[in-house]
Amino acid sequence: EPIQEGPYRGYGCEKENWDRMLDEFYELQGWDKETGLQTRSSLKALGLQQVSKKLEEAGKLIEK
Repeated sequence: EPIQEGPYRGYGCEKENWDRMLDEFYELQGWDKETGLQTRSSLKALGLQQVSKKLEEAGKLIEK
């Protein structure tokens, strides 16, 4: 949907381009492309094992 106001009014992004950029962003962050959730390995790399444990308990941890 195009931007409604401001200096970029009328500009938008095609869905396929948006989806591609989002996939690239998730990949760069070490997140799962399908769910947008952080993976165990990305959390471990950041020293956030406690967060991965909480996500695992909630059934929201991705094993990659």
